[in-house]
Amino acid sequence: MLTRSRFLRRALRAACAGFALYCASAAWGQALTGLSLTSDAGSDGAYKVDDLVEVTASFDVDVVVDGNPAVRLLIGKEERSAVYWSGQGRELQFRYTVVEGNRRLAALKILHGAPEAGNLHFPGIEPSPEQIERLGEVPCFFISNRDEIHAYIGFRHIGGLKTWPPEAKARFLFPEVRKLVDAGAADPFRELGRRFGSNTQAVRNPYLAIRILLYARDEFGLDVTYVQKRRFGVWLRCMNSADIRTYIGLGPARTYREIEEALGRIDRDRLAEVLGDLQSKGGRAQAVLGDSRDVTTYGRALADKRARATLRATGDLSLARQVVDELELEPRAQRLVKSLELFLETLSRAETADFSNGLLQATEELSRLSRSSRAIVKDRMDDHDQES
Repeated sequence: MLTRSRFLRRALRAACAGFALYCASAAWGQALTGLSLTSDAGSDGAYKVDDLVEVTASFDVDVVVDGNPAVRLLIGKEERSAVYWSGQGRELQFRYTVVEGNRRLAALKILHGAPEAGNLHFPGIEPSPEQIERLGEVPCFFISNRDEIHAYIGFRHIGGLKTWPPEAKARFLFPEVRKLVDAGAADPFRELGRRFGSNTQAVRNPYLAIRILLYARDEFGLDVTYVQKRRFGVWLRCMNSADIRTYIGLGPARTYREIEEALGRIDRDRLAEVLGDLQSKGGRAQAVLGDSRDVTTYGRALADKRARATLRATGDLSLARQVVDELELEPRAQRLVKSLELFLETLSRAETADFSNGLLQATEELSRLSRSSRAIVKDRMDDHDQES
């Protein structure tokens, strides 16, 4: 017997995988010769949230675009519009962005055999009459307007107990910030943070990250789909790195106005370079920046000319890290000191039986290397003092 929660989870997964998408015919006059779905839905044939559905309309004469033409799409039993995107002459391209529907309501309608569900069903799931009866009534909130539900959703999923993943947060926050700006808000990040039970930084950082991706797509024509859908968490950390922000030309923008003004200073090629490092390419199985924990090292590598050249020549962040470390002698020496302090602490607690001639030889070598290191540093400093 499935529990109610497990049953619903399985039902929802089946519902999301089962909905189909196809084009409906549209009256465009005698000039229209065909409508074709030119985007790729993937191996499962299903479009997912934020996927772009692309439709190409073909004509037997040259046409001039006037106004905002659209193509009708039929998604299940719901009509949607793909709006004009590009093209001229005898071929025009239209796009529709898939938005998230009410999956719970859809699943319940399918389970109850509602007329609008048609012949849809959940393969391998046979709910008992008792389960169906328990799902007959679903607790819900009644709201008077869209703003009211947005406040509830934001409080629950931005700063509440059921927080969304970073990319989902950013997509939700982006239009909310814009609405406040249009309404004259002086500090939209702070205002939204308070409204959603969070803080300024929790709103500003996701907004900044997705704003730059959208700018890269719309103004520079860069493909940001993979980074937005698969690596947004890493991208978010990148935009928190002062080194990376400086490298792409963004700088320390913090307020909404500063961010918008800084967009015009972004270097397209460097931004494309960073976005490319988040994707596997050129036969490599892993991206240059494969782990979010390496963002700091990656930023340091970009900030140094030699390290950056090594990164571009090899595509290996670990080699670039070595170059960066070579330039920071004092921090490296401090790390060695810490390691030796831990080693001494371990020695002081060790049993006599743990000591050996091999250990004695190793410690003698450590002593020799320490004296040599000190001699080199002392000589270089004395030479510098004499020259000055």
